[in-house]
Amino acid sequence: MTKTFALSFTILASLVSTVGCQGPGQDSDCSLTAQQIGDDTLEVLGSYLLDDDGELRCDPDDDAFNTFARYTNLIPAEYRDIVAFVAIDQEASGGTDGALQDLYGADDEATGDRFLALDVTGSSTELERTIVHETGHLIFILPASDEQTQYAIDFNAEFPPGAAYDPEDFVTEYAASVENGQEDMAESWAMYAFEGTAYAGDADDDGELDTVCDNCLARDKVEFFGDYPELVELRADLLDNAGF
Repeated sequence: MTKTFALSFTILASLVSTVGCQGPGQDSDCSLTAQQIGDDTLEVLGSYLLDDDGELRCDPDDDAFNTFARYTNLIPAEYRDIVAFVAIDQEASGGTDGALQDLYGADDEATGDRFLALDVTGSSTELERTIVHETGHLIFILPASDEQTQYAIDFNAEFPPGAAYDPEDFVTEYAASVENGQEDMAESWAMYAFEGTAYAGDADDDGELDTVCDNCLARDKVEFFGDYPELVELRADLLDNAGF
């Protein structure tokens, strides 16, 4: 954005940017600006910075509070490396019920911090699965960087990204939606975590929980995570926290 506008226009734009991402009763010390969020496809109902203990710095409304509690109750603290929680409306966000994204600074560059956005309206029927999917992005993708974690290097070496969707190669159609393999890995991870449970998901909306074929590439992708003891332990924690 060009920064040589008249002062009055700049002040007005700043106010609109901040207020547009605050919930009722919030102030700018508790919330993010639209510029910090950097994604105008998300319908933001409120945003909440976290304190040093990973708790919401200011009181949210009941929907945001309850959704954030579902996140913290499910994901162990060591895997919640975010600085803010953003409450969104799934239907008004083009169907997006969750996103893990970089936080942007005044120079429009990623800061290295990340926020988690989740639907708080109740529209999402797979919120726990989405939370695990987005936590996969947090674990497998480095913030504000083109570099890959060793997990992603290993996954992409074994399963080269960029292939067209085939139900025997991908756990869901969404897994093949980007060519860099990030969604493939996150979707495979979510299936590894919740396969055979009520949170396995129903990506094709056929009323049946998603399953993975045996002796196929999609199965190999799901089983990939079992080679990492820390991820096996995390899966056990997720299942326990989810009550399975």
